Amino acid sequence: MENLRNEKDSKIKILQDELDKITHRVKDYEQHVKGELAIKEVLESRQNDYIELLKKEVTVAKQILGNPKLRDRVIRDLNFE
Repeated sequence: MENLRNEKDSKIKILQDELDKITHRVKDYEQHVKGELAIKEVLESRQNDYIELLKKEVTVAKQILGNPKLRDRVIRDLNFE
């Protein structure tokens, strides 16, 4: 009877150790994923800011091209002749 109890306690200890390892690995994975998501958000924000800047530049370029005096001045100032 004592042998069965010891064997049961031993198996419980082994299973508890395995559960602890798996739990630790899951927590590490969750932390890693949180870090990756934070990086993704920063990159998306930077890309969106850059896209907005480019949109503004396109708007300004259209205005310059639409105004002959301004277009000639920009071409002269930037030495595109």
